[in-house]
Amino acid sequence: MSNTASSRPHRRRFDPDAFRIAREDAGVSIRDLAELTEISEPTLYKLQQGQRRMPRPRNYRKILLALRLPKGSLLVDDDSGGA
Repeated sequence: MSNTASSRPHRRRFDPDAFRIAREDAGVSIRDLAELTEISEPTLYKLQQGQRRMPRPRNYRKILLALRLPKGSLLVDDDSGGA
C-alpha cells in the first residue's frame, strides 16, 4: 500500500486571488502592470482570472519586482491530486 501523495514532489501553483489582491494593494492597474513588466494585458488578465496555471519564470519575476513582492509570493501549495 503506497501513498502517492507523499511520494510526489511538493508542487506550488500561482494564486490568481493573491495576485489580484497584491496588484490592487499596490494601486497598480492591469494596464500599468503591463507597461511596467512588458507582459501583455491579455496575459495578465488570464493570470488574474486563473485561466493560465503559472506564468513563465521570467514573467513571474517581473511581476514580483513590479509589485515589490518577495520571492515565493503569489504561490500556494498545489493540493490538486489530479483526481
